[in-house]
Amino acid sequence: MNATAKLLRSPKLLISIGALCLLIVTGLGFALKNSLITAEDTDVLNDFLARRSDTATSVLTFISTIFDPAGTILLSLLVSAVLWFTTRHWRYAALVCGSVAASAAITYTFKSIFHRSRPPLVDHLVNETDFSFPSGHVTGTTALLVSTAIVLTLLTARRSTRVLTWIISAAIIAAVAGSRLYLGVHWFSDTAAGSLVGFGTTLILSALLLGKKKEI
Repeated sequence: MNATAKLLRSPKLLISIGALCLLIVTGLGFALKNSLITAEDTDVLNDFLARRSDTATSVLTFISTIFDPAGTILLSLLVSAVLWFTTRHWRYAALVCGSVAASAAITYTFKSIFHRSRPPLVDHLVNETDFSFPSGHVTGTTALLVSTAIVLTLLTARRSTRVLTWIISAAIIAAVAGSRLYLGVHWFSDTAAGSLVGFGTTLILSALLLGKKKEI
C-alpha cells in the first residue's frame, strides 16, 4: 500500500487538513490589509515585474491561458472521461471534476466576500476584471493536478512514477502561480490562497469519495 492509499485510510485526518486550509484562507482574507502582508505582496510583485522579457511574456501568457478557470474545468472533464473509460471507477472521475468545480465555487465565494482589488492596472499584461483574492487560475490548477495525482498514484505501482507525478504537478502549479504574478494581475497572497483552496477542497473530496472504500 503506497503513501496515498494509507492517507485515504484516515478520512477524518484528510478532512481536518482540508478544513484547516480553508480556514487559513478565510483568516488571510480578513488580514489582507495588514501592513506586513501588503508590503510582502508588493515586494514579490515588483520582483516579478523587474524580470519581464518578450520570451517570458509569451511563455507565461500561454501557461496562464491554458490553465485559466474555464480551461481547468474543460481539462477536468477530459481527465474524468479518460479515467472513467479506462478504470470504470466513477469515484476517480468524480474526484477530479468535483474538486475543480467545488474549488471554483469556493473561490467565487471568497472573491465575493473580500472584494480585493488587483494590482495597479498599469502592470497588467492581460485583461482581468473580477476580484483578486484568491487566484482562480491557481485554485483550479491545484485542484485539477492534485486530484489527478492522487488517482494516478493509486493506480501506479512504481514508486518512482508516483514521485515524478507529484513533482510534475507541483511544478505546473508553481508555474501557473508565477505566471499570474509575472502578468501583474495577482498578489502573492492571492496565489497562495488559491493553492490552499484547491488543495484543501481536493483533500476533503478525496476523503468523502475514496476514504471509505475498503480497497483502493
